Amino acid sequence: MPLPRIVPILVNLILWAALSNGLAAQSIPFEGRYQTGGLIPFANGWAGAGGLALSPTASGRTGTVYVRETSEGILIFARFSGGTPAWARSALEMESRDHVDIWLRTSLNVDLPGIAWGNQFGFQTCEAYEGARIKAADCAEWRARQLDYRKPLHHLFWRQWRMAPGVSTEQLATDALAQTSRYATNHEREALRRLRPRSTPILSAAEGVDFSYFETLIPWDALPPTDRLSLDRIYVAMDILHGKTITATTSPRKVPGELPALTELHLSQPHISRLTSCGYELSSNTQQHWYLPSVTSTVFASFSLENEMVGYRYEPEGLSPVPMWTSYFEKSVTNTELICGPKLRYSAGDKIFSSDSLISADTPTSLQALGGGRHLLKAGPSLHTLSKLGSGPCGSCTVATVFMYVLDSIKGITEAISESLVKETEEMDGDVQLSPDWKTLSVYRAKFRQQAIIWTVDQFCLVEDKYQRCGSGASVPPPAPRQIDWRLPMTSAH
Repeated sequence: MPLPRIVPILVNLILWAALSNGLAAQSIPFEGRYQTGGLIPFANGWAGAGGLALSPTASGRTGTVYVRETSEGILIFARFSGGTPAWARSALEMESRDHVDIWLRTSLNVDLPGIAWGNQFGFQTCEAYEGARIKAADCAEWRARQLDYRKPLHHLFWRQWRMAPGVSTEQLATDALAQTSRYATNHEREALRRLRPRSTPILSAAEGVDFSYFETLIPWDALPPTDRLSLDRIYVAMDILHGKTITATTSPRKVPGELPALTELHLSQPHISRLTSCGYELSSNTQQHWYLPSVTSTVFASFSLENEMVGYRYEPEGLSPVPMWTSYFEKSVTNTELICGPKLRYSAGDKIFSSDSLISADTPTSLQALGGGRHLLKAGPSLHTLSKLGSGPCGSCTVATVFMYVLDSIKGITEAISESLVKETEEMDGDVQLSPDWKTLSVYRAKFRQQAIIWTVDQFCLVEDKYQRCGSGASVPPPAPRQIDWRLPMTSAH
């Protein structure tokens, strides 16, 4: 039974803080005339919605921060007084000179599952498993480690861009990645690393009469993860600092070092992303799914935070949770047709056909035209274990699979045949061969008799949309050239 998903107390506190600055959510305008580095060339740039007051702290700086949406990302610009800033000229100089911190989120809620580890029998918790195989003290130590890990995990869903003219670094999520990685195995570390900040916003600054101003464009791919394909709102705060001292801010702090209260800003034109050109859905009824926004608005990876199941993991190990990634792909069939995965879809003109077949992004695929708006799709050969978790009788045995599909621009997707070869012992062998026109598929299997290798073959011929058995043979020559290389790495075929 899946564990209930929880919203940690920390997230609720952040949500309360983000709404406690007394500012109602604003709708920010779309600015179609802005050009990067233009230093606010558009008319009435300093007026209208999206203005956040900069409150003075140590130095008496005051001003206003403005936020606009553009086709390239989020434009943030400010006009402030209180003396000419001595801008940092390098990341190192930010410790002693003026710079800007821009804080961003796209969602305030990060749902986490309960703390647990998983194996082939389901999920286990310290409360339910104490005394069975492990010591209560060992489980308590593991659970405390998860609580420590979860604190910086939340910060991977923020971005804190620290900037001066020509200088830009990300602080909060970058530090959080380093902290969470200390708890992780290599496998878990790679899953976390994919959440690292991408792109680099650039800040420009200039001096006016009795005021200073700056602008920066935050590209879409410099935003933190989001859980909506229609990005309709963001959460923002901004500080001006001299070294480590905040001199003006949109979010006055009560305690040094605390995270800022964020102001909710609604995008007048939601930024629409799509999971491949086939338009996969992001969310599900049971889990929160995320992706990293893209400059092109087409996304090829999503993730959810889950407790990982590992075969024979009977004791508390690993992280709870880890980002579980789904990689998507698309491949052209013709100029107006393409296929997408991992859940196979076929786009033909204005139609998108769906199926329940799974093809991972690392599965080799190829196509053959049949004529009349029909194509054959071959997925495989791909190698994986018989059991996803490698558990059970022969669960870790290598399996080679080949799937053939007929793609029809009128009828959609038909699975024509699927063949699997299980390598139960090192001596076992097999292969799958296609005729040049792909109309005949031959499945070879090797048997050992009196220390001799005997090859047999079963043949299947394409009849309309299905391969049907049309021949067999014993003591046949071995397949050549070989199509299955049993030495290749496993794919994520499950």
